[in-house]
Amino acid sequence: LGYLPGIFLGENRRDEKLKVESTEDEIITLDEIEGEPILVDDESGFPAFDDVQVDDETARYIEILELKKLAENGDTDAQVKLGIKYYTGDGVTKDYAEAARWYQKAAAKTNSTALFNLGFLYAFGQGVPKNQELAAKFMRQAADQGDATMQLMLGRLFYKSNVLPLDHAEAAYWFNEAAQQGHLDAQRLLGYMYMFGQGVQVDYIKAYSLLKVPAEQGDMFSQMFLGRMYYFGGGVEKNYAEAARWYRKAAEQGNIWAQSFLGLMYYSGEGVEKNYAEAARWFRKAADQGDADSQGMLGDMYYNGHGFVKNPKQAYIWALIASARGVEETMQEALNTLLELCENDPYLTANDIREAREIASQWKPAPITGQQSPDSEPFQPFLQDKDRSELEISATGSGFVISADGYFLTCAHVVEGARTVKVRIGEKTHASKIVCVDGNNDVALLKIEGSDFSPLPLAGIPPEMGDKVFTVGYPNLQIQGSAPKYTEGVVSALSGIRDDIRMMQITVPIQGGNSGGVLADANGSAVGLVMSQLNAINVFKYTGNIPQNVNFAVKISYAQPLIQSVPGLSRRLRQQAGLLTKSNPVKAVEAATGLVIIYE
Repeated sequence: LGYLPGIFLGENRRDEKLKVESTEDEIITLDEIEGEPILVDDESGFPAFDDVQVDDETARYIEILELKKLAENGDTDAQVKLGIKYYTGDGVTKDYAEAARWYQKAAAKTNSTALFNLGFLYAFGQGVPKNQELAAKFMRQAADQGDATMQLMLGRLFYKSNVLPLDHAEAAYWFNEAAQQGHLDAQRLLGYMYMFGQGVQVDYIKAYSLLKVPAEQGDMFSQMFLGRMYYFGGGVEKNYAEAARWYRKAAEQGNIWAQSFLGLMYYSGEGVEKNYAEAARWFRKAADQGDADSQGMLGDMYYNGHGFVKNPKQAYIWALIASARGVEETMQEALNTLLELCENDPYLTANDIREAREIASQWKPAPITGQQSPDSEPFQPFLQDKDRSELEISATGSGFVISADGYFLTCAHVVEGARTVKVRIGEKTHASKIVCVDGNNDVALLKIEGSDFSPLPLAGIPPEMGDKVFTVGYPNLQIQGSAPKYTEGVVSALSGIRDDIRMMQITVPIQGGNSGGVLADANGSAVGLVMSQLNAINVFKYTGNIPQNVNFAVKISYAQPLIQSVPGLSRRLRQQAGLLTKSNPVKAVEAATGLVIIYE
């Protein structure tokens, strides 16, 4: 029971060959299986499979189920991931206490991520009592394991936060540990500390050497500080042209300080040709983002007609805005003079002054576009972002074990497009690989890792019309839950759509996710694979009637070519058939049934 779009049932599948993957990962092409793809009816379109594809919510639900099983069995990585899920509320209700519980389990095994995140929870009192001593202890244990990002984050917490004791010396130590591993943010922050003597002795030469690499790789804050060093001659020989070059790089990325300094250099002609219009352009960018000094300079330029047509009203507006935002004493004195000049300007009317004051009072800065602080990132735990290469759950189905060493049958449409397939049997999830697929008959043979499985025998005698049959599978996980579900019925016909002899019609109720599950007889032997139900909507459109409990299964005999393609497997199945006793057929089928999880 799953999804087969029309194209899957159309001409492009007519020449599909049976492909077998050997244990050496070589693809062996067997003789083509004759016949059309199963359930082809291009006119009506109604024999389409129900959807095995899962939505994002269901995929997260399955992911959480799998993580919980692994975590409860002691898998450290799963415990950490589950802790992160509870911390962020990804797929579960956000619960800091539950996050702490899983971090503690993994931290007991010295997992660095768990240690760091547990320390973070203690630092902020999230899910555990706030405790700076424990926070620092756990985070140090994590950072000592050598992860540069954790070392940077710990340094930041010591550098400026109220969650750990302020300690610039220890911050510099951790920044240095991370910087030696090439972490650009750590190099930038350590360079800043050497410039201003925070936790270390002032050393402009070291500051320059630390800031140059991230600056060359595009870090705007490092570029701004290199501009500053070249302008004032700290750690390098004074060079206005180089200062302007680095300021420009940072200014173009939106750094307010760099924009303001570059404006001053164009205003005064230092390192660049004097250009009031260009100065005004850079002052305006910084002023729009809230830089009061640049706002004051704009006011002065508007009043004196430098870079603009003289405009006392605009000068008055910018002077008011700058004064309201607060500037240093020297600048404020200049602003006071400018405000007085504007108010007494003969070209500025009383109405102009009222309008200017109204505009200035309502002015708001534009959103800041660039990094404006050497350490402006928010504090957060070490959240493992999902690797972009990590596969996503895209579909689920059912299937069943046919040999003790892990050969497993399901439907071909269940595994179509899969990059990775996993099979959960009972409480354990197994990696698996697709051995061979018969797309025409909708059968796939998998090999799951492990041994000592409880297989089902394949029925030697086909069922008759009216025989009782049943299935166990995993339908509608998000709605019906993750436990296997039993449904029963009878064989209502020995052929399928338009008398297709490869199929049998059954009354066993099935839902999305049952696809590939075993159709078992009363003795618990496999007589077929649950495949589809008649699409009620399409049938109604085509016939005007709603079908009642019309479902289909592929006869087990059509799985034999795949089984025979694996050397020795057919013989092993015949030998085990007589050894399998089932005092409780339903329990036996449940033990052999697996949830098939498809990743793309």
